[in-house]
Amino acid sequence: MNTTLYQIQSLQKYLNKQAVIDNVLASTISKLYDREVNKVKELMTRLTLQIKTFENKYSMTSDVFISKY
Repeated sequence: MNTTLYQIQSLQKYLNKQAVIDNVLASTISKLYDREVNKVKELMTRLTLQIKTFENKYSMTSDVFISKY
């Protein structure tokens, strides 16, 4: 079974050989990339909120927590 990384690398090799890249393929890759970027941004937002909640609950910054424990 092909891994996602293998599939991406195969696609890269294919695209390197093409003189012209299909608009549908380019659009699809762009949408997938944007989707992944948005997922990471949402995760960062959730983690930042969790950190702030922890800091408020225990009245200490993350730096203080790290130095204590």
